[in-house]
Amino acid sequence: MDKKDETPLTNAASRIEEELSRFERLLQELSRPVSTEKTLQRARMSLEECSQSEQRLASHLTAFAQAIQGLQERQQRCMESLGERVSQVQARHADRSALIERMAQLGLRTSEISKPIVSLEDSAWGAVTPELLASVGEVSARLEEAIGEAAQISTSARASDWSDLSRDADTLKQQLQAVRNQVLLGHRKLLDRAPS
Repeated sequence: MDKKDETPLTNAASRIEEELSRFERLLQELSRPVSTEKTLQRARMSLEECSQSEQRLASHLTAFAQAIQGLQERQQRCMESLGERVSQVQARHADRSALIERMAQLGLRTSEISKPIVSLEDSAWGAVTPELLASVGEVSARLEEAIGEAAQISTSARASDWSDLSRDADTLKQQLQAVRNQVLLGHRKLLDRAPS
């Protein structure tokens, strides 16, 4: 591993490993028999080096523990960030689901817009009657309500940055406006045919 790739944890672990190896070598030297002044001096020096090695080892272990603590803190920050993202994604999902539900409800209502006209008996179409005019007026009012709801959904979707839902709601609104214009034109024609 390159020095630049070392983390505080790997650096501390590497130092611990080096120091332990040094300590073990010193202990190996101390296991030799002490039978001369020279070997006694060497043993004393090895004991001093063991003491210094033990202090360095303690220092490296402290650095290792701090590196572990740093990792735990990083992990904690990651977990907190994950929790925030989970909450954000759940909120976005709930927001989108609510808009999709509104679109579905609007779709159901638009499928029933023409019921007042469809429910008229065939005889109501032969002449312009108040019943026919009222039915066309009710369809027109239902269309206006649906157009308003589609516009609200589009605005809400755009405000929530759901461009696809906003576009779908705008498309539905335009389709409903086209139908409304045809109904209004038909209503005018009926009024022109109505007896005075």
